[in-house]
Amino acid sequence: MSHLYTTSAILLNSIDYGESDRIVNFYTIDFGKMGGIAKGAKRSKKRFVNCLEPFSYVKIIFAQKQNASLVRIDQCELIDGFHSIKHSLEAIASGSYFLELLSEMVKEGQKNTRVFELLLNFLKYLDAGREPETLTRFFEIKLLSILGYQPHLDRCVVCKKLVDTDVKIYFSSPKGGIICQSCITPLEPSIPISHGTAKSLALAANAGFEGLSRLTLSFHIKNESARMLEDFIRYQLGKELKSKRFIKEVFL
Repeated sequence: MSHLYTTSAILLNSIDYGESDRIVNFYTIDFGKMGGIAKGAKRSKKRFVNCLEPFSYVKIIFAQKQNASLVRIDQCELIDGFHSIKHSLEAIASGSYFLELLSEMVKEGQKNTRVFELLLNFLKYLDAGREPETLTRFFEIKLLSILGYQPHLDRCVVCKKLVDTDVKIYFSSPKGGIICQSCITPLEPSIPISHGTAKSLALAANAGFEGLSRLTLSFHIKNESARMLEDFIRYQLGKELKSKRFIKEVFL
């Protein structure tokens, strides 16, 4: 016997399945990440109209059977399609990266309202025309923070001491934070970063959404933080994301 549920969701990705169906993956506010099948989605002009496009923020009604790997999506209502994102290739690339990064970092069926609100707010920022590169850095550090992977940026992870601004610092992905000049070793895989980068990312990690809207990053800090966070995320996931490779090939 199946049970019907209603929830708000953001579409992460979808693929065609057979002649008329689609397999869809959502991040929902009530159930976390979940996969489902939308039967007849390619033919339906009523139940799924404009709802299964990239970045769609929707309300879904779905049926779930015990032990089934996919839920059955019975109905989908569009709340916001974030159509302005689709007018900019850079915004599309950044938004696609948000979706793929979140999908890779969260486990299925684990509810996290803060993650849902993070994704929803950052899609709104992109849709409103905020600068994609800065948004990407903030999204990365906020998602890492919420999920418990926030790098240590205020003190050396080896000696545990606060680092003076006149001391060189290095970021180590394996150790999960900064290492001071006294503790770094030649064999330690690390990236030199400025105190400005460490401070800016620490501020962003702990800022609310309103606070983030007032934060900016200099050209130098954007470049340093991009390199640092790319290395850290690749270390955590054990791979580079397809959307990240696309951004590097097209925009860098």
